Amino acid sequence: MNINTNTSEAIDFTASELQKIQTYIKNTGRPESVRYDIPVHQFKLLGDLAYSGDVFNALNLAIQYGKAKGYRQGKAEQKAKRQ
Repeated sequence: MNINTNTSEAIDFTASELQKIQTYIKNTGRPESVRYDIPVHQFKLLGDLAYSGDVFNALNLAIQYGKAKGYRQGKAEQKAKRQ
């Protein structure tokens, strides 16, 4: 893997990757009525964890939490369709 040390190119790469993430989310087709937000106190706890220096753990917890919430939402939708 070749790590880019050119700041301008790194910023362009970062912006491009962020745009891909935003486009992926937008194109998922999740209706606006489907919500599984993180409560503010939990969001603050993750922010505090990141601020304390454990950024990667905070990000991992946020990702794993979102995956679990999405998985449970999918299971609930499948169960509702069967009934």
